[in-house]
Amino acid sequence: HFGYLIDNANGVNVYDNRLTVRERGQNLTPLLQKKFNEVGLLDYFCVLYDHSPRNYNIIPNDNGVFNGICYFDNAEVDSFPFVKKRIFSTWCSESCLLVKKGGKYIFNRPYISYPVANRMIGLTKEELSSCLKVYLSKMQISSIWDRVCILKKSINNENITALNTNEWNENTILEETSGKYGKTNLVTFLTGYEYITG
Repeated sequence: HFGYLIDNANGVNVYDNRLTVRERGQNLTPLLQKKFNEVGLLDYFCVLYDHSPRNYNIIPNDNGVFNGICYFDNAEVDSFPFVKKRIFSTWCSESCLLVKKGGKYIFNRPYISYPVANRMIGLTKEELSSCLKVYLSKMQISSIWDRVCILKKSINNENITALNTNEWNENTILEETSGKYGKTNLVTFLTGYEYITG
């Protein structure tokens, strides 16, 4: 596995700063939901299990509300598997982006970020291989491409709504946190563990 060493990470950490459930909810923004959605897609392609709230900082704006994320500890040893892994949960038990029902893979989020979805739909295997061949083996790239293809298919089949930046809002937050989609990254951020709730 590989990663980058950095001197520091911007923002505040949920655990180190003892942010309560109330503080997290009060300062949540639709933009932060969008960021969680985008990173969740990347984590799915890489099979990265370990982006728990301990492994990212939330970036507040000048008014103290949360609208960005700075991830770190990205060098998970189980990432980029050689096998074609399609469904998995994280170490914090977040629900996978895909679920299998009736023999079909179904996208397990209410929305997807339009810029990311648009880029993914236009991506070719040759382009992916060209970007990753200096880092990963052919089998690992093939495994990533398999997840890209199955995700493309599930999004098209389910007619998932793709949102531009200004289309994320309070209603999109309410839908994702309704319980229909399990424990998403956003839900984990908002609920956390017992010893930091309040």
